[in-house]
Amino acid sequence: MKPCQLTLNPFYTKSLRVNRTLFPQYLKEKLLIYGSIGLMLSAKEADFLLSERVARMATINTASESPHVVPICFAFDGQNIYTTLGADSKRLKNIKKGSKASVLIDKYVEEDGEWKILCGLLIYGDARILAYPEDKDEFMYGWQLLIQKYPQYKLWANPDLTPKDREKRRIVKIRPSKITRWGFG
Repeated sequence: MKPCQLTLNPFYTKSLRVNRTLFPQYLKEKLLIYGSIGLMLSAKEADFLLSERVARMATINTASESPHVVPICFAFDGQNIYTTLGADSKRLKNIKKGSKASVLIDKYVEEDGEWKILCGLLIYGDARILAYPEDKDEFMYGWQLLIQKYPQYKLWANPDLTPKDREKRRIVKIRPSKITRWGFG
């Protein structure tokens, strides 16, 4: 099995070249360092995190102690992971009741019965719910990152890019505290 072979998503390549403020801690040697947490990603891991389009997010139902896992669209700004959800979602309820979150970004490619690519990042962290207008600036920052990565979200946005359903929409900001990785050899 080969180590994970990756190419950086064109959106991020352009953003890194044109708008360094989008990824303020992306260093010349292509290592991401998370502020005071001290977690680091290698160049391959950073490219992987920035280029993958789908992840899975897990929260815990504190009443039943059972996990709740769903696929998500996400954006990463070099420090935090952002995703969006509805105000009545199970994930939101779990986070409000104190659940932390984990996000799994992985890639498995099989050819002729053999694994060709097998790699992933499991990111654990504290989740913060952002609402509009209470957290307007942070909410819009996360929402605009998501729109830049997934232009489909523009269909859900007003001309000023605020969400059409902002009273029902939330952004979850996950601050990584631990990363488990595999397959980046």
